[in-house]
Amino acid sequence: MFQERPITPAQRSNRKTGGVVLLLLAFQLSICARPAYRDMAQFEGQSHRPGPDQPSPRTSIPERMSITIRVVLEDGSPLASNPLILPYSEEDCHVSGLFRDGTVRLEVRTGSDLNTVERNPHGPGCRLWKVAFPGYQSASGYVRDGTIVKMYRLGDHEGSSVSITTLHAPEKARKAYERGEALLNKRQWNQAERHFRAAIALYPAYAPAWSELGVALEQQGRLPEATEAFRKASEADPKYIKPLVQRARVAGAQNHWTEEREAAKQAIDLHAVDFPAAYFTYAEASYHLGALEEANQNCRRAIELDPRAEIPQAHLLLGLLLAERGITQEAMEQFHAFLKLVPTGAEAEKAREQIRKWEQTAKTR
Repeated sequence: MFQERPITPAQRSNRKTGGVVLLLLAFQLSICARPAYRDMAQFEGQSHRPGPDQPSPRTSIPERMSITIRVVLEDGSPLASNPLILPYSEEDCHVSGLFRDGTVRLEVRTGSDLNTVERNPHGPGCRLWKVAFPGYQSASGYVRDGTIVKMYRLGDHEGSSVSITTLHAPEKARKAYERGEALLNKRQWNQAERHFRAAIALYPAYAPAWSELGVALEQQGRLPEATEAFRKASEADPKYIKPLVQRARVAGAQNHWTEEREAAKQAIDLHAVDFPAAYFTYAEASYHLGALEEANQNCRRAIELDPRAEIPQAHLLLGLLLAERGITQEAMEQFHAFLKLVPTGAEAEKAREQIRKWEQTAKTR
């Protein structure tokens, strides 16, 4: 939770001068662990002539249609296993088939504004939020039928959003992990924990299983055990960014600011542009530790890397930082941005109350 730091006399003077009366905006972190959009797509669009079963741009297009793309390694060779495919919007695009050679079948909504014949004369497609494969850079971008997505190997100082240990997991361990994932999605924390532990028993170096076990433990309120599970995930795969971000989140939930900052920094050092939560947790910890400029920079970076707006708290924290500097107008803009994303709840009411106080102060002047 956010807690106000002690105010120095100089800060108190600045607050009076700016007419800012900050509320204690305490809120519970609820950061989605899924990585965010990374704009480094390596897509090679290929021209594609409609076949006999495909509509011509001049004819009416059905509401949905299938397109096929292929994911390959940088030298054009096939993948050893299926990639991770995440569309921007399941409504506009969803995966209907994954094949061993990296071929992916997508169902796209042709009735969307993006896919009208006038706007998209080269054929329907969709925007992918992430294409990921263990040990390689994730890609993102717009795909059409026939697009080839190339995956490029990570550099020495880059981390991955997908663990390389996944490639070596025995089939029984993978099945147990998949059952655990399904139960985690159903919020059945105890049962999910049991399956993740089964996967780890079969394959102790299974980093994603350790990572998701940590989530199951976290949801049960067993935070020290969750932290240990995240540590085990990082030990199994030091380049796997996700458990570092998760460990930072849990540390922040316990007000362990130094530990939160340390874990977030490790993630950022691995080039965590897929994880805006890494920058937010680093900003949060820096705020509580008094490093306000670092907090400001990393908070802005988190917002920049989060086009799907999955971390609305970043706007709230940035608003607090701006208010402390007496930049009231921009602080209000950040609070309004937060309210668009989170219109109800305790944090929203406190944000509205603060905005009202700022507006009243402006009228008084």
